[in-house]
Amino acid sequence: MARESYSVTEAARSLGISAPTVRRMAAEGALKGFRTPGGHLRITRDSLETVRTGTKEKREAQGPSPVLRNRRERVEELALEAQELRAEREIQRLRQEQDEAQAELEAEAKAEEREAEAARLQLERVQVQQARERELREAERELQAFRARWLEETEKVLAQYRLSWLSDSQRREVLSTCEAEIGKRQVSDAPRMAVIIERTISGTIEPWDRKRQIEKLRTDISTVALWKLPSGATDPEKAQAASLIRQALEKLPANAADFELRAVAEEAIARLCRAIKRRELVQEATDWAAQQLPWEATDADKNSLRRECLEALAELPADVCEAEAREHLQDLVEEATKEIEDREAEKERERRKPQLVTLGVSQVFCYLLELKREGEISSEEAWDSELRQELEQAVREGLEDELSGDETPKEVQDIARQIMDDELE
Repeated sequence: MARESYSVTEAARSLGISAPTVRRMAAEGALKGFRTPGGHLRITRDSLETVRTGTKEKREAQGPSPVLRNRRERVEELALEAQELRAEREIQRLRQEQDEAQAELEAEAKAEEREAEAARLQLERVQVQQARERELREAERELQAFRARWLEETEKVLAQYRLSWLSDSQRREVLSTCEAEIGKRQVSDAPRMAVIIERTISGTIEPWDRKRQIEKLRTDISTVALWKLPSGATDPEKAQAASLIRQALEKLPANAADFELRAVAEEAIARLCRAIKRRELVQEATDWAAQQLPWEATDADKNSLRRECLEALAELPADVCEAEAREHLQDLVEEATKEIEDREAEKERERRKPQLVTLGVSQVFCYLLELKREGEISSEEAWDSELRQELEQAVREGLEDELSGDETPKEVQDIARQIMDDELE
């Protein structure tokens, strides 16, 4: 039974060519093959027969020399061997470079070790020198630590709440004074340093504290005095009162008693308090007067009354009470109220007068019909439009001249009929 495939060596022997040529032909597609699970190339029998037949026909047609064919195959094998040789040389070169790099790394590592050893020796020499210097400076460091400790204790004392009122500049001055005092002390003074620091701080802040207490007392007295201002005091008035109190207190000596300070503060704003109370009284009285006006009162009416009230209140003494001020303004309120009511009545009359005239004119036709029923005029006269128009015009003109606006509809009707009777006669 014929075999279905051949190995590369068998195919090369069958075709009379080299194994590399078989692989190249398989890669180019001239030979068909496949790879086994182990990765070996196998050439199919049909493909091998096709190539063998074609080669034979080509050889018969061209008649190539076997020596030339073998030489060409040898050239191909030599080319492959040259490629393999170049690859081996390149690998050797890379290995040599790697060895050289490894040697350089080892040399650098040894150099670093030598440098580290030198640094260690230098460090040991420096440490020995530093140890000697520490021994020489130990006493000085102990003194500096002592001073730094008590300077820190001073800062802690200054940070206490009882000294929170000190300003930044005052704190710096206290700290500077304590630092100078600490600089005079030695380590042997440690047991009594707390007392020394406290005494130094107290002596430095004593004048400031005394001044602060005086200022606080005067501020409290000023605040209490300002509370006594009338509730209607404006911000500018409060500022003015505070300025008056401050100026008055500045004139007193630092050892002035509390009652003296309070008396001076109250006296300083007494006149301003009276002015504010007077203004509030005037404002309340004028507002009350404006509220008494009828609801028809305009803003102009209220403003006019306020101006008159201000002029009237200016004549009253300073100690007048609110009831007396209202009583004094009562006549002005009544007079303004009467003027407004009269004005509104006049407006009402002016508003009603056209309505009453229209009412009177509407009576012309009815009155003509009534006269016709009574036989006073004929039907032609009763239905005469020209006569009716003349009567309506006469009634309109007569009512406009005679009516005031206060008449009742019955009075208007009577006046209109009287005018028509006069015209018909």
